[in-house]
Amino acid sequence: MVGPLVGWWDPSWGGGTSGRMVEPVVGPIMGWWDLPWGGGTSGRVVECMVGPVMGSWDLWWDPSWVVEPTIGWYPSWVDGTHVGVVGPMLGWGHPCWGGGTHVGVVPQAVFTDLEILAALFAAAIHDVDHPGVSNQFLINTNSELALMYNDESVLENHHLAVGFKLLQEENCDIFQNLSRRQRQTLRKMVIDMVLATDMSKHMSLLADLKTMVETKKVTSSGVLLLDNYTDRIQVLRNMVHCADLSNPTKPLALYRQWTERIMEEFFRQGDRERERGMEISPMCDKHTASVEKSQVGFIDYIVHPLWETWADLVHPDAQEMLETLEENRDWYHSRVPHSPSPPPAAPPDQPPHRFRFDLTPEEEDDDDDDDDDDDGGGGTSPTPCPPH
Repeated sequence: MVGPLVGWWDPSWGGGTSGRMVEPVVGPIMGWWDLPWGGGTSGRVVECMVGPVMGSWDLWWDPSWVVEPTIGWYPSWVDGTHVGVVGPMLGWGHPCWGGGTHVGVVPQAVFTDLEILAALFAAAIHDVDHPGVSNQFLINTNSELALMYNDESVLENHHLAVGFKLLQEENCDIFQNLSRRQRQTLRKMVIDMVLATDMSKHMSLLADLKTMVETKKVTSSGVLLLDNYTDRIQVLRNMVHCADLSNPTKPLALYRQWTERIMEEFFRQGDRERERGMEISPMCDKHTASVEKSQVGFIDYIVHPLWETWADLVHPDAQEMLETLEENRDWYHSRVPHSPSPPPAAPPDQPPHRFRFDLTPEEEDDDDDDDDDDDGGGGTSPTPCPPH
């Protein structure tokens, strides 16, 4: 099956398949990007998505590589969606994605089979058994998970542990036919990629990615050249990280659905923090948070810099997603509630507005706190006063 096309699945999962994953059918790449919530998978997201993605490269159905589990295991819908995102991303960096003269270019031109498998598995498990709260909440509440992982990437370590433990369940070891060395290598790569989804590592990842863009090399045929493991794992780390932050790059209707669910999760955490008398985390106070402002800030400071850099690395493959991201940002920005304009200054013969600002001087010899021309500069800070 041609690499630049990825598989879809029969929405009536299980019909006539004896419980096995259905064989993929060829579909356009964007069919994965705007996959709707639920996607006709009847809750069997990983089974419906990992199988077709792997099968679309004609790699993993070889029984000498990977076997199908005979019972279901269910990471959350989030995990399955990220598998769908990582699938097409693995092919980026090749010329003529979806057309042109280089028909049949496949991800293996850049990544090894084992690296592709590791990336898909990392995406599938990277949020498994997520409790719906942040690392900092777990640390601040002295949770069992925080104690177990010594406050270091608490959730990410937990997702990894649960994901690999699932492989120990009866009939669930899909990697049982890999050699010991292959399993060890795959495990190392998966750990590396999932730990990179810890947002505390975002700036470091982005800085390294920018450096790679500045020095990137391509082959004579235009394929991104990653000729050593260090470069390839760096790209894979950022790929999974981009997939984790891909909601704002999706069609607006779908992006808004994800935003609604994420904000509900944030607000639930904020309620728990309020009940405990804790400081409420940013964007988690349902009484004060602006969803629109939150999304604009999230895009401006986190998502856009990352995706802009990624788009430079794999140009032009991610350009459409970058444009959608910018359109979505503008949509949310247009709906940010704006503060009313300040009232005009009162004429000298009229009393001042009932609100005023006292300027607290830093120097003892500056006693004029009624100077209407002072704009707060020169080491002073405005302090709001109550209405008179």
